[in-house]
Amino acid sequence: MHPLLANKTARRLFDNQTTRALQMAMANDDYHRDRISPINRNLAGFRWLIASNRGLFAVDTTGYKRVMRGWFFGLCRNDDNLFIFENCGLWKRSEFLGRILRFDLRSGLLANGKVIVKELDNQCHQIRILNGLLCVVDTGNQRIRRFTLDGEHVDDPAPFPIAPLSDRSGAYRHINSIAKVGDRIGIMCHNGGSDIERKSAVAWLDENWRVIEETEIDGHNCHDIALDPDGSVWHSASKEGAILSGDGRRIEVADERMTRGLAVSESHIAIGLVILAPRDQRRSKGGGSGDPRPIERRARFGQASVIANRHRGIITG
Repeated sequence: MHPLLANKTARRLFDNQTTRALQMAMANDDYHRDRISPINRNLAGFRWLIASNRGLFAVDTTGYKRVMRGWFFGLCRNDDNLFIFENCGLWKRSEFLGRILRFDLRSGLLANGKVIVKELDNQCHQIRILNGLLCVVDTGNQRIRRFTLDGEHVDDPAPFPIAPLSDRSGAYRHINSIAKVGDRIGIMCHNGGSDIERKSAVAWLDENWRVIEETEIDGHNCHDIALDPDGSVWHSASKEGAILSGDGRRIEVADERMTRGLAVSESHIAIGLVILAPRDQRRSKGGGSGDPRPIERRARFGQASVIANRHRGIITG
């Protein structure tokens, strides 16, 4: 989002349709000019980063601040580099205006921002570093796009055949997260698009990116695969407004919000939330999410977030 026109300013001056048109034009201009505009580079004193459709936020148990404007989904850290997926197409679901930004993270400061990948589908979700490669979950095309850490394209393994976003048969799985658990790679299958309601599942892959097993999750429209320091795997049971672990723990978070991304620290989990609303209203409603490692890792989706104590199973902030 262009720094000269904040959302509040645009909404005060223009109607909703005009505001959206201006936001689309500015995001498109950022994309084609390779413009990156952090508005607050200093992350000192904050534990997590939250990527959302209203910008990149630094978060701690006592507060938050916006670091950069834009519409962001995936975010991960590798040593002193921070990688972020930005959707410059905003509400246009079928265009290729996604890009990967890379920053240096030194002494709590973001520096040397650079666009390293372009022409990604707007619907890409989580990104992770696996086996030394940057893996982008290309949700709309049911594949994983892999790049070197400098942005050179490697390959596009496709665990599932492509299916239209409008598919209601269950062929479109809405994959949204990827992680390495032990020696296996798992992909989160949301499974929320079919006419028959299905629980979500983690699809486990072999070395050739073929699905060899699926583990059903006790939740619907689930997001994320996050490991805590004890080795437990956590997911968001999004439709139920809860988070759950592979060993049976469950924390009820919110009745009227969907849980999304997770950020796990030594004792707490930052949980991104989105208000239950039609997709075309979600930018105005707000929402958020996360990933393991405080600012030492990544978070996803938004400015609405809560903190849970993972040992005691209670919301603490």
